[in-house]
Amino acid sequence: MYVFGFLVLSVVPYVVLDLFWYEETTPFFAVSFLSILLNFGFLHFLLKDNFLYENGLQAGIFSFIGLSFLHTVPVILGWILLFLPGAYLALRWLPAFARLFASEDGVMASLGWSWEHTSGIVGALAGAFAGPVVLYAISICALVFQGFYLEVAPNADFETVFTSTTIISNVAMSAGLAWYTILGVAVYSLISGQSRRIERTFE
Repeated sequence: MYVFGFLVLSVVPYVVLDLFWYEETTPFFAVSFLSILLNFGFLHFLLKDNFLYENGLQAGIFSFIGLSFLHTVPVILGWILLFLPGAYLALRWLPAFARLFASEDGVMASLGWSWEHTSGIVGALAGAFAGPVVLYAISICALVFQGFYLEVAPNADFETVFTSTTIISNVAMSAGLAWYTILGVAVYSLISGQSRRIERTFE
């Protein structure tokens, strides 16, 4: 239910923005802020409903924004340069957001914790991680096709092509983000559960 609600609330505003207000800055910032709150709430409820909070939510919205920036910028740069470095960073930092929300670690500590604890399971995660990567690729390809097709076929039905590719791109991007978030929570649950069992063994 959370996933469906997240997709609807994530896709619709961006589709409307891209179709009707793509040259306006104020609606863009408003939708971007809504997206941040939506992502924050989606992750929070996933962690809460899976009983992964020991002491409640530990992060605020500004910590979430900070981690999003430090996580997303290197990943995007890695994808632009050679693709694989960006995908590798995103994979190694999968549980960082969940760690930030559920522990007292700060932004940098959460990234470090994620990097350390995913070092031995990269291969095991690669198959599930392929899902969001494919969805992100579909989103980007839809926009590339949009620009290329309308450039080489000026007599094409502009409105139909622009609308369909915009919807496809936004749906794929939001679905990829939802998959990435859910996978990150699952990986955090697995890793933190193993850590707690080890701690109880030596108590």
